[in-house]
Amino acid sequence: MITDIELVNQFSNKLGEDYASAKSYVRDIPTQALVFVRSFTHKLAILIAEQHHLEFSSPNLYDRIEQLNQRRLLDVTAIRAMHKLRSDGNRGAHPEKYHLTQTQLVALAEKSIKQILNLVAQLYPVLHYAQVPAYQFVAFDSLAGRDLCYRAMMQNDHHA
Repeated sequence: MITDIELVNQFSNKLGEDYASAKSYVRDIPTQALVFVRSFTHKLAILIAEQHHLEFSSPNLYDRIEQLNQRRLLDVTAIRAMHKLRSDGNRGAHPEKYHLTQTQLVALAEKSIKQILNLVAQLYPVLHYAQVPAYQFVAFDSLAGRDLCYRAMMQNDHHA
């Protein structure tokens, strides 16, 4: 049995990177986790479009998801899930607009990670023409923030 991160990596390496990053930030920096959720959703739209030789007419993620919907490349539940992830990602990218508490942001980020996983499991057979491998969700941890602080302070990493 594989982990959830391994599942998403098998689904797509590019998406796996965003998923792993988002998941690692959920507890400590949920706004950053939600930004990665939005990035994941954007890259997923591109992945689906490429598979179907679709060229998007807009750089806007909402419009891109709607183009996938209009072409019936995904079912309605997948389209709704992508719009929900896009919306959640916007809450992380613009926290000043939504006035959510840290606790609410963590809960939203956790829920978004689980929505990504459900969407990947739903789309796995569509994109890979194979059954979803058996996987197990690994619980969230709180190491990302501590790792960033350590890198910034001890390794003088200005990117941290």
